[in-house]
Amino acid sequence: MEVTTRVDLSGAQGLLQMPSTFMTHAQAGLQSAATYFVNAYGKVYPAQWSHRHTPEWTDRQRRYVMWAIRTGEIIVPYPRTQELAASWSTTLNGLTAIAGSTAGHARLVQGVRQATYHAITGWKNVAAAGLDESPRMYDLFKEHIGQWVG
Repeated sequence: MEVTTRVDLSGAQGLLQMPSTFMTHAQAGLQSAATYFVNAYGKVYPAQWSHRHTPEWTDRQRRYVMWAIRTGEIIVPYPRTQELAASWSTTLNGLTAIAGSTAGHARLVQGVRQATYHAITGWKNVAAAGLDESPRMYDLFKEHIGQWVG
């Protein structure tokens, strides 16, 4: 995957000794947290107005864009495909849940080292979003463990 975040409990070796019913609830909690992250972050685009803020373009960049529009390399207005949102998914492997995007351009838009343009137009990178969403993901995990404790 191009851009990922992980909820990982695999280092907690003591958990592996717990009854299988606990593991079922722990895995459900991890999957719930990862799914929440995908829906709260991966599939949410910034507000439309944020795209109107454009950085200062160099003459070279401006000339390239005008050339690309003239030759059909860039279509105006830009068609929104929603490919990035659709590319997010989750996988669960033992005590590790991974939420990620397989879109080739995800690293530029939402990656840790995202393009400056996307940062200033409202896209959060995956690390910042992980920190922002971690309290809710932790709560979701706790809810599933609470069901096991009863």
